[in-house]
Amino acid sequence: MDGFQHEASWADKAFAFIADLQQHLKTHADVVRTKEQGAQWILEQVASSYKARALTLWLTHGPGEWTLAAATGIDIKSHQRLFGSQGSQQHLEVVRKTGQPLIVADLSSHSSLPFRAWSQLSGVRSIASFPLFGIQNHVMGVLTVMWEEAPVQDQAFFTRWTNVGRTLSLGWQWADLWQGTTQGEVVSRAVIRMTGVATVHLYQGKVVCYNHQFAELFGLTPDAGEVDLSRVIQAMRPRFSSPGDFLKTVRHITDNREMWVDEILELKGVPAHYLRWLSRPVYGAGAYQGRVAVFMDVTAQVMAERHHESFLSLAAHEFRTPVTIIQGVSELMQALPGAEAPEVAESARIIWRESMRLGRTIREIWGAAEADRDVSAEGKEPLDFAAMARAEVEIAQRMWPERTWIYHGPDTLRAQLNYEMLVTVLQALLGNAGRFSPAGEAIEVDVTVAHDTVTLSVMDRGPGVDEAVKQDIFMRIPDPSRRPASGGMGLGLYLTGMFVAKMGGNVAYVPRPGGGSVFSVTLPLDISAKTL
Repeated sequence: MDGFQHEASWADKAFAFIADLQQHLKTHADVVRTKEQGAQWILEQVASSYKARALTLWLTHGPGEWTLAAATGIDIKSHQRLFGSQGSQQHLEVVRKTGQPLIVADLSSHSSLPFRAWSQLSGVRSIASFPLFGIQNHVMGVLTVMWEEAPVQDQAFFTRWTNVGRTLSLGWQWADLWQGTTQGEVVSRAVIRMTGVATVHLYQGKVVCYNHQFAELFGLTPDAGEVDLSRVIQAMRPRFSSPGDFLKTVRHITDNREMWVDEILELKGVPAHYLRWLSRPVYGAGAYQGRVAVFMDVTAQVMAERHHESFLSLAAHEFRTPVTIIQGVSELMQALPGAEAPEVAESARIIWRESMRLGRTIREIWGAAEADRDVSAEGKEPLDFAAMARAEVEIAQRMWPERTWIYHGPDTLRAQLNYEMLVTVLQALLGNAGRFSPAGEAIEVDVTVAHDTVTLSVMDRGPGVDEAVKQDIFMRIPDPSRRPASGGMGLGLYLTGMFVAKMGGNVAYVPRPGGGSVFSVTLPLDISAKTL
């Protein structure tokens, strides 16, 4: 539940939370005490994720009517007696009437004597009460969080606990509905209650119900009751820029009812609009009850990401030319008369080395912008794989002269690949070997051909990769404290994995016998027949 402090991730966390609650109710709850057990489970999940002395969930049935539905970390009977007093119950009434959080930073100065006495007895010094909203935004209850020391009340604090409260409201409503009449009614009513975005419930080839947002989005008749799924799909299909992709996913979830969907769909029209499609199976009383799907407008997020990526790509492109010129000038300086003078040679070497470091950083900025884009057929070009590998080995020898670099492989090898991506992969793998290999050790670079593929293996005698992080080395988790001194942003292995996959190949790591690492990349020599 950590993501509740970020508004953008609330929908994902709430979806997962409700799914876990369904599983708990399906396997543990009895019919008579479903709501009570659901409420207690909800609070225990929150307590396991956040540091608090105690949590309580109060439900209201009207002005002055309160029931303690669940509690954790506190004696329930003493708490019930406390809130049975008029002054203490007024605390809950303020939250119910205003619909706003109520925070008491220091209970020892509270106007209610029972509160002050209870604080001294329990050790609780600070409490915060958050409203739980039900249908039509009426307050259905209050979540009260208690601490021995007052927490920092910044924006993250309010966002986190507000989103926790929103999710608890959904969970309680679900538990309430679970104890309702028929399971079909439970799911259908829950769909409408749980979200304000376009929502639909599917079951056994039928659309059981959808809300007015869904009807408006796809041009359907509101409140039409049960409708054949095929009719709804036909109405939805023309709205998408790639209807084939939409139908493909529909077929997949038809064949696999346990499948979860999380996709971005582009709508037809100008300007472009984008929907995030989330779909999950739902269960009632241990039985499959179809699936819920929601469609959220994420146009602003998608466009912001694309503008960000375009800016990074443009910036990297603009910086690349002057850096290349500086590298060329530094090479020329080393060939001029008098370049053998120690001060001139050292200056030229420093200029060349630092321009290479800057060039690698720029390449990773470009790579980060390009990583999530699709590779088109125009991205490949004829190139000499062996010559490119040898050239990068020669550059690595100059950057890490205290290591011995050995190339094994053909002199030439024609291939058809994406040049920029291949250079990024070569620099990342050789750069890793150069940084982590001890001085005096040999680094071997092997290029071998088998049928229509080429394999590049980089073998070093460095410390290898810790078993605890071996599964994560190709993930995008750059650690600023481990930023390479030789240039780059720490994204090299992540970009390697992404770009190799885009070029139709695969990358692997294995420990090297005797110590060290072996990183191997296998690529098709011609990717024209590959599906990207």
